[in-house]
Amino acid sequence: MRVGFWAIAAAAAVVAVSGCSTASTGKALPESAPVEAPSGIPEFESKTSAAPSSSAKGGAGLDLSKYEANPCGLLTSAQVAGLAALDDPEPGNTGGSPSCVWNPVDLTKGARYTVVLPEETFAKAVRFAESSSVKEEAVVGGLEAFTHSPVAGGKGRCTTIVAASAETTFQVMVSVTNGSLPEAAAACEVSRKVAALVVETVKG
Repeated sequence: MRVGFWAIAAAAAVVAVSGCSTASTGKALPESAPVEAPSGIPEFESKTSAAPSSSAKGGAGLDLSKYEANPCGLLTSAQVAGLAALDDPEPGNTGGSPSCVWNPVDLTKGARYTVVLPEETFAKAVRFAESSSVKEEAVVGGLEAFTHSPVAGGKGRCTTIVAASAETTFQVMVSVTNGSLPEAAAACEVSRKVAALVVETVKG
């Protein structure tokens, strides 16, 4: 069994996302002060807060099993082309979980997107993210989701957790190194839009 994924280390730049046909919405929760954590994993250090239900909204959820061996298949080439000028995807392992990273050709002008398939429930993932400065309940592609960031306002760094099923989740991290980019303030919105693309891919 893989080790549970507590964070996605990322540093890159956000670009505007277009062409998303799957709706995603977010509802802000009360803001709390960010909590510092070791080893670059501030998102997942709190272990005390209650979490929303892990049930999917409006369906039986998604089967992510076939993507465990090929996490880069969660975004199609056409979807990636609509994001920006990106290098070839890099499959890997993040926190013991299958992952894929799409880096921009120019880190100062583009975005870095990371998709991870942790072996944990939605409730567990959200519980460890609740110390974040930004917290938003959301619905992405008809599935329950939770967007969070350790940065005030979510500027330049944001993650969306999606309840793929009662037992599984996937997470999309968007991060920005060049904080002067106008898109930096939209990191949370962009993470939900990319998560919606993942849902489209899996649903076929």
